Amino acid sequence: MKQILPILRYIIQNNSPFAIPYRLGLAFLYQGYKRCVKTIFSKRLFNGQKIFLYPNNCISSAFVYASHPDKQEIAALRQLADNQSVFLDIGANIGAYSIMLMDKVKKLYAFEAHPHTANLCKMNFLLNGLSEEQVIAKAVSDNNQSTYFSNLDDGDPLNTIVQNSSQAIEVPSITLDQFIQEKQFESGTNFLLKIDVEGFEHHVLQGAADFLKNQPIKAILLETFSTEHQAIQQCLEQLGFKMKMISKHNMLAYR
Repeated sequence: MKQILPILRYIIQNNSPFAIPYRLGLAFLYQGYKRCVKTIFSKRLFNGQKIFLYPNNCISSAFVYASHPDKQEIAALRQLADNQSVFLDIGANIGAYSIMLMDKVKKLYAFEAHPHTANLCKMNFLLNGLSEEQVIAKAVSDNNQSTYFSNLDDGDPLNTIVQNSSQAIEVPSITLDQFIQEKQFESGTNFLLKIDVEGFEHHVLQGAADFLKNQPIKAILLETFSTEHQAIQQCLEQLGFKMKMISKHNMLAYR
C-alpha cells in the first residue's frame, strides 16, 4: 500500500483525465513485468530519442506512469535552448533530462557520482549515439577532493554527498570552475544547468563562482530543498538572474 498510493498520486497529477485509465493499466502491467521478467527495455520519447528503463529505478518508472517526468521543467529548458547551448546535467541519475534535451542543444554533459548509476547513464548515452565520455562520474561540489557518497540500491535518486564513510562509498569530486576551465568552450557558447543534488545545491554553486560571473548562463533549474535556499536565491539575483517557480520543488533562475 505504501508503494501504491504514491504511484496513483503521480499518475493522477501528471496525466490528463482521459489518459489516467491507460496509465493505470500500464502501471499494473509494468509492476508485474518488473517482478517477473526483471530485464531492461527501451522506450522512444516525444523528441525521438530513446531511454532504457531499468527495473527498480524510480526515474525509469516515471516514464511508464506518464509520457515523461517533469514536463514543466523540460518545457522551460527546451524553450531556452538553442544550437549554441551546452547543457550541464548535475545529478543526472540515468540521464533522463539529458535525453529529453539532447535534440535541442549543441552538446551536453551529465554528472553522476554513483558509479553504478553513472554506468546506467552511459548506456542511455550510447543508446542515443552519444559518447560515454560525456558522462562525468564525479560529484560536483565546492572542491576537487574525493568525498563520501551514499550507496542506496538501484540508482536511487536520493543518493547524495554524506559527511562520513558509514554505509557510503568514496567518489571523486570536481568543481564547475575546474570543469569549464578544462573544456575551454568556444566563443558564443551559452549554458543551461539542471542541479538536482538533494540539498547540496549551495556546494555546487560555491564551486562555480567564476563560472557564474563570467560565462553566459541562460538558466539554472534547481531544487528548493537546500537549507541554504534563501542565500542561493539572493546570490543568483545579485548576479542578474530572475527567479521563477516552475513546480512545487523546482525553481528556474534565468537571464
